[in-house]
Amino acid sequence: MSSSLTTHSPRQNRPWGKHRCITTSPLFPTQLLSDSDDDFDAHLTSSMPPMPPLIMSSSSVKSILRVIPAPAPCVIPVHIPIYNLAKPWQRWPYGMYTVDMAIGFQQMAIPKLCSFYGQEQLFRLIFGDTPFVKTTYHDNHKAWHETELTVLETHKLAGHTEDGLWANYLAARCTHYLGSGQQET
Repeated sequence: MSSSLTTHSPRQNRPWGKHRCITTSPLFPTQLLSDSDDDFDAHLTSSMPPMPPLIMSSSSVKSILRVIPAPAPCVIPVHIPIYNLAKPWQRWPYGMYTVDMAIGFQQMAIPKLCSFYGQEQLFRLIFGDTPFVKTTYHDNHKAWHETELTVLETHKLAGHTEDGLWANYLAARCTHYLGSGQQET
């Protein structure tokens, strides 16, 4: 028995005569496709009829948009110190750094974030699992918002150092107002 394979072409594809035999060597997986057959997708798409254009009404577009929820806006959590539960006075913003408080307060003021998240939820996303105490938040936000920029920038630039602590910023803020004769708002 020979190691070649004999196939007969179907009658309707043989315009040249009664019988035609093709003799080939045994097929291996690498021989299944010729060089011109190596792009299966190209052959598949060329053998398919063209797709008609997709026409959608405005109501069907609106219904699709209702099904696909908008992605949640990105929130950048800030560095939060580890609080000792045995020391309840050591809670937010105790141990926070001015740079982190500024980043947090800036995010709390972004309209897109405010409209997507409630104030308490947004606060927790930014400041971690810190309990949200409305008066504490607003007092500190006011201190951040209504300060001479040079005082704020000095403490932000101090980064995660002793001078950069939020408590030191608050103290410097008060000293600035006392030294200048202005009243703190």
